[in-house]
Amino acid sequence: SKLLPVGWILAALIEITPASNMINQLSLFLFAALTLFCSVHATVTIYWTHTLTTAQTKPSVLVAADPEWLQSGRLSTTALSAIANLTQEGLDYVRLLNFNIFPGISCPQLRPYEWNFTFADQILFSFLNATGNATTIVDIETSPLFMWQDTKDINAQCADASGTNRPVLPSTRCPFYGNVSQPRDSSWQEIVDYFANVYSWYTEGGFVDKLNRSHTSNYHLNFDYWEILNEVNHPREHDMTPQSYTAFYDRMVASIQAKHALRNTAPPKFLGPSLGGGSNSKTVVEWFGYFLNSSNHNPSTTPIDGISFHAYASCTDPSPVGLEPIFSHTDNIQKAMLTLG
Repeated sequence: SKLLPVGWILAALIEITPASNMINQLSLFLFAALTLFCSVHATVTIYWTHTLTTAQTKPSVLVAADPEWLQSGRLSTTALSAIANLTQEGLDYVRLLNFNIFPGISCPQLRPYEWNFTFADQILFSFLNATGNATTIVDIETSPLFMWQDTKDINAQCADASGTNRPVLPSTRCPFYGNVSQPRDSSWQEIVDYFANVYSWYTEGGFVDKLNRSHTSNYHLNFDYWEILNEVNHPREHDMTPQSYTAFYDRMVASIQAKHALRNTAPPKFLGPSLGGGSNSKTVVEWFGYFLNSSNHNPSTTPIDGISFHAYASCTDPSPVGLEPIFSHTDNIQKAMLTLG
């Protein structure tokens, strides 16, 4: 028997071959994560000598960054030890999401021309040290609030559920920080440049900002996968469309590729769009049908090395039979993907 704690993450990496009208000659990895809001006690019987099927999936996990990951966090040692233990047992394709609910640790430029990577560094390097030799997927998804024209708070403060504005500190939880959808630069270039600077901080030893000031890190990391944004179909994650996300994705990939071309080095693999709650066929067809069609990209050769999605599920029946329906979220996406061809 096994007790599953609240918030346990299940994930699968599934290799598929796209149909001819999608991006050709490409194998895609679907990163599917289910967050289960239940605590169950179930008995599982395993018959080691009876093979029903051979799965091509790989166990993985989504790690959502939290202020407790910081060196001063109460759960820092416990959380990092857990990740290290899992990867030592063979866990792979471990995904770090440093997201906009905690902008104090995920956005190194909260105000114009002010850069501070102290907390973002702690999160990233704690994660990388814990994952060891495992393949990792890094998603640093928070852009500065001042770069969005529909923001209601130009001082980049955080409104909590009570409507009270609070300064953004490392521990401040800001559930509505990403509730903006209109970039002040409609071409997306300003936000692309911001993320390019973040990427250069970790891979090129630093960057030069728009005031021609140098910011030096001396980091020269080689990322396995670089995931571009998160849950982009949600209002609290900029409420993008397949069209607007694809345009942003193309610009972001081109910017990173250009950096590597200058150094004659290989770029990371690219992953997106990390749909949240994308378990219905309509969402899958609208998003993946558009995103995987090379004719919708500029240029059409823009690489897509993986597509990602995750769904949220709750279980009301903690029996083994009652738990089975949670896997229908991933099954539904797979079935919808097959209709795209």
